[in-house]
Amino acid sequence: MPNQRQSARIIAQNNARRKPNITPAERLEIIAKREQGVLIRELAEEYGRSQSTIKYTLHNYATTHTTHEKPRSGRPPILSPHQKKIIHRKVRANPEIRYKELAEEAVLVDLEGDRSKPPSQATLYRLRKRLGLSKYSREGVRGIIAKKIDDSRLHNTSKQSSSK
Repeated sequence: MPNQRQSARIIAQNNARRKPNITPAERLEIIAKREQGVLIRELAEEYGRSQSTIKYTLHNYATTHTTHEKPRSGRPPILSPHQKKIIHRKVRANPEIRYKELAEEAVLVDLEGDRSKPPSQATLYRLRKRLGLSKYSREGVRGIIAKKIDDSRLHNTSKQSSSK
């Protein structure tokens, strides 16, 4: 029986073997060749894919009549457009608002009285940055550091001139 490290390596190898998706042009070629009578096994060898992939491609074309992939759902957004609007208004009204208060304002209550989970500080920070309502998004981190260095130089020169 493989130990945990070996099984992790096997999983990584299996994941690494995955090939890129078949292009729509390749799908058209596969469909055309199959209609000419080429065997699925021969198509699989020619395109370097498994027979099940070729069968899936042919089945998908037979049901949808298109060579393009179905759209993927992706990850749903953490914040709804309504929550984004609330956060934007609160930050514009009070730029010094704390993240904890902002998270409480962004909680929504549905018709059944259930409260949504408050967004994390990182989520709120990313949104503020995207909206241009974060001090780092306006000046950039380098601008702030440069400003601090300039300020410290001003203080150091004033101390040096007063001591002379």
